[in-house]
Amino acid sequence: MVERERRKSPRYPVRFRAYFPELDLHGKATNISLDGCYIQVTSNMENEGRVELTIELPVVGPVLLNGYVHHQDDYPSPGVGLQFIHVGFSAEESIYYGVFSRFIKVLSQLQEVRDYYQKLAEQEGIKLSSIPETTSI
Repeated sequence: MVERERRKSPRYPVRFRAYFPELDLHGKATNISLDGCYIQVTSNMENEGRVELTIELPVVGPVLLNGYVHHQDDYPSPGVGLQFIHVGFSAEESIYYGVFSRFIKVLSQLQEVRDYYQKLAEQEGIKLSSIPETTSI
């Protein structure tokens, strides 16, 4: 039996730096949508409830979002699933979310470009380029 997708918004694979300022905890966003994200972290956050999260959006910069810890998982890597709060409780929170939602709209277009690139690579039999990971720049 195939499990039906329950998410309201498409989720996109990403590799964004993330930070929980109230917990002084660093992580990495591995997928993201308009409604939430998955953050790789090594700490137990199961009982955190509402949290502030700063995500570093490429080209844009860091934005502060609020959400709830929806679940904690160990698969595919240790981390937490967050559900974002769409309506800000202050004008500043609304501004951050407005910037974030515009970024997600652009991210969907980038996903189309990525899919197109991969399709061309398969059709033409070319190798996709890559850059090895490094810890120093």
